[in-house]
Amino acid sequence: MLPLQEIRYCTGTGGVRVATAWAGTGPPVVMAGAWLTHLEHDWQNPAQAHWVRALSQGRSLLRYDARGNGLSQRNVDRVDFEAWVEDLERIVDAHRLDRFALFGLSQGASVAVAYAARHAQRVTHLALHGPCVRGLLKRNPSEKVVAAARATLPAAQAGWGVDSSTFRKMFLHGLVRSATPEQLRAMDEGQRHTVSADVAVKFLQAAYEIDISAEAPQVECPTLITHSEQDPCFPFAEGALLASLIPNARLVPLQSNNHLLMPDEPAWQVAVRALDAFLPSAARQACSALTVRQVEVLEHIAHGRTDKEIARLLGLSPRTVEMHVGRVLHTLGCSNRAEAATRAGELGLSSAAPTMSYRSRKSTLP
Repeated sequence: MLPLQEIRYCTGTGGVRVATAWAGTGPPVVMAGAWLTHLEHDWQNPAQAHWVRALSQGRSLLRYDARGNGLSQRNVDRVDFEAWVEDLERIVDAHRLDRFALFGLSQGASVAVAYAARHAQRVTHLALHGPCVRGLLKRNPSEKVVAAARATLPAAQAGWGVDSSTFRKMFLHGLVRSATPEQLRAMDEGQRHTVSADVAVKFLQAAYEIDISAEAPQVECPTLITHSEQDPCFPFAEGALLASLIPNARLVPLQSNNHLLMPDEPAWQVAVRALDAFLPSAARQACSALTVRQVEVLEHIAHGRTDKEIARLLGLSPRTVEMHVGRVLHTLGCSNRAEAATRAGELGLSSAAPTMSYRSRKSTLP
């Protein structure tokens, strides 16, 4: 069953109509708009659905279709970086969000960085996947690279909307290298119907000219960057550069050759665990009320251990463990151990066996 979502419309810069949607419950996370999205169809899109589900797990996710895409106004004259940032500003204001976490995927990551730099008082956490500091034409490319980039524009104009397009297939190859034929067909169909050829060309032009090198050092909030080491679209070096520019940013390299991670590849599990451990969530808020010992007990619950097993591993009496388990269930609002184990998974507490003693873990557990 698909999660319920509330779709409404906001007015972006220049009066453009922008479609937005809420999904999930918990602390707010805003997903900066990127192209090739559709608020209604993304739940079935193999390049988008797993991101939307992961981000809305234990959180209130606000996402939107960027101008010219999906349910937003399709016929738009202005498609440029400043318009993208200004639209995000207007959407956040329309939804009356004062403090929130911000997530950016691909080209949307650059938009998220610019917003966070300009509105430091509003962004609590910044999470980015596959970002670039500089678009292709801002990386001092050779004349050959420039000519090839320019040649993609008329090819996109001619081939985007037709039934069978060699250009769209080549474009997809620049986003994903390891995908099943079924996934590729679904993505191709989605990109064809999500945006028109005219807007596709404008997005490509704007993406080539991205440059957030001056704004990245102004980001003040905690920042997490995940990036595929063999990214075919935005080189891993761009993610590493961004991590060096944003103060105290954390970079998580992923062993993948996909720009857009597929849900069945190991790198996706690494990325989602990093996101869950970084972004605020309802479960994490509840977990903050637990003691260090109770968090440790919760980890063992997540691994399916009984009270007696936990007591033996921690050197406690079964009765003491029983009391800790009761407190964990009450604090997390869980009716049984299975629900508590699910919450622990959301927090990333079930990814490794908890074998260290209480004293050795006391300084590291939340």
